[in-house]
Amino acid sequence: MKATLTFNSRALAQQFTKYWSRATLTGHTMSATGDDGITTVTVYNITDGSKELINNFISGVTQC
Repeated sequence: MKATLTFNSRALAQQFTKYWSRATLTGHTMSATGDDGITTVTVYNITDGSKELINNFISGVTQC
């Protein structure tokens, strides 16, 4: 299973990829940033634990 996350800034996408890589020791793909400033990140081999990592990251970002 894979998950694709959409970020409204490249800086936030890069922050997530650093968090993801360090926490899971797995890779990801990141799109080029579009004219609208949107960057997508796709992560692979999603488990229940990695779903929780994604949710924790998103929760942390939305609380700021």
